[in-house]
Amino acid sequence: MQPPTSQASSGARFGVVLAAAVLLAGLVAIIVTSSGSSSDGGGGAAPAPRRCLTAWNSDSEALAFGRHDSISHGYTGVQVGYMPEEGATSLSSEPEGGDCAVVFAADQLDPETEYVGQIYVDGEWVPLSGLLQALDLAELQDAAVGGANATVTSEGKLIEQSP
Repeated sequence: MQPPTSQASSGARFGVVLAAAVLLAGLVAIIVTSSGSSSDGGGGAAPAPRRCLTAWNSDSEALAFGRHDSISHGYTGVQVGYMPEEGATSLSSEPEGGDCAVVFAADQLDPETEYVGQIYVDGEWVPLSGLLQALDLAELQDAAVGGANATVTSEGKLIEQSP
């Protein structure tokens, strides 16, 4: 049998370890919860603008582009939004932000830069690669990973993601 002080010491250590484990679990829960509500990722992505989805899904050439990106490039996540005339490294959810744009989400630049995404200019979808440099295209694709608000089907159609 152990002396009484040894049992008390073991009980105190167990209590400290238990308290530390509970504290750590709470801290992890707070971090996970707050990161899920970030405005640039996860469930916090701005909704895909209906006007842009309609413009894409009613255009046979855009659908062919989306079909190619889905099947040949393996894309699923897409960010749909607005891009100012001067270009940008992220899309806006505000209509006054510019023209409708579609960016296929990837953590690294597509080697075929013409398939990164398209912008709707004067009633026609044109590749973003004709307007932006490779570094900007890479940043757009990376931002689209967290900002994806739509998916592309194997038919090339864009479907809005649920919030």
